Amino acid sequence: MKGAIFVDGDNIFMHLKNLGKRVYLDKDIEWEDLFLALETRGIDLIIKKFYIVSHLIHPVAVNNIMHIGFSVTPTETYGDKALTDDYILIDAMETILTKSIEVLVIVSGDKDYLPLARKARERGINVIFVSFSENTAEVLKREFDFIDLMPFVKLEELLDSTGYVIATQAVDAGGDIL
Repeated sequence: MKGAIFVDGDNIFMHLKNLGKRVYLDKDIEWEDLFLALETRGIDLIIKKFYIVSHLIHPVAVNNIMHIGFSVTPTETYGDKALTDDYILIDAMETILTKSIEVLVIVSGDKDYLPLARKARERGINVIFVSFSENTAEVLKREFDFIDLMPFVKLEELLDSTGYVIATQAVDAGGDIL
């Protein structure tokens, strides 16, 4: 099945930041393992898009994210509101209306994506949300397939300077929740 993935980098950034660590969006998540997990479900990601407010990410990280196959769209803020969700909603809607995809993967737990997901489902497109379980709107987990992002977080990125896990859930090297 052909699929498209849209990553709300702001959403991931805020969750990881709340864990108390410096955030490296290109290194904190095992993106290629996530791609493999989707591939084992029969999904061929033909579109990979990553969105983030430009001041939240270093240019080297942008280059690294592009190196693993994402196109990166820098977004902006208007007042105190980041427009990342808006950029994703417009691009994802255009994709479901004009591209031949069978699966839409949204990497965010934000319920702002609910109307988009419902519209995709109406058009016969399977929808999968990928996010941190505790930060994902229950309605998204109830209505759509859901993959917890925590098993794809690099364990060493969740350790403080003394080696203690600072995450809400610990994962082992195989990506299983402990």
